Amino acid sequence: MSNDDLPLRGFLKCPKCDRMLTGSSSRGKLGVYYNYYHCSSSCGVRFKAETVNEAFIKQLRYMSPKAGMVDVFIEAFIKDFNNKTKTQNAERANIIGEIDALNKRYQNALLKNADGEMADDDFKEVKKLTKGKIEALE
Repeated sequence: MSNDDLPLRGFLKCPKCDRMLTGSSSRGKLGVYYNYYHCSSSCGVRFKAETVNEAFIKQLRYMSPKAGMVDVFIEAFIKDFNNKTKTQNAERANIIGEIDALNKRYQNALLKNADGEMADDDFKEVKKLTKGKIEALE
């Protein structure tokens, strides 16, 4: 028995008891092996693997998008994603703006201190406040 013969083992639920179906092979009267999905409980559910696998592939083909629809799905997904993350992106942009403003304030204070327009104690206070706010925002 090969895993290729029972690819859905562990993915199918028993229609009677809701347990997961397992799979195995049985040898027929002529010595040929037949694969089955079956329930591990005593409910007795058993399906031919070949029939189940073919039905699954048929269902996948039915669910596959038609030509050209993949682009429509991708566009809709991106639009929905952007709508759902719009608030987060706006908050992120606001935080980045605040960080930029604080960095400019620090740079201005640094220049004023270097030019002698601001006392060292005042500069240290501005530096402490702006760097603390920047770290908190980051």
